[in-house]
Amino acid sequence: MWIDPADSAVTVADWVVRWFRSLDLDPRTIESYRSRLRCHILPKFGHLPLGAITALGVTEWVWSELATPRRR
Repeated sequence: MWIDPADSAVTVADWVVRWFRSLDLDPRTIESYRSRLRCHILPKFGHLPLGAITALGVTEWVWSELATPRRR
């Protein structure tokens, strides 16, 4: 995925705010996205600049999440 160099310093949390303003989806879909971001993605990546995120880093995080037992 190409990232505009000017945007590489923008944090994931700030980018998400901009992204949500561009969505034209059912409110339930947006709420589902917000929940997944709030519970899973932003705690790990929200403070990072977009340019610092790598495919390897995301893959390692996914495997770590899958290996962590969850309460239901």
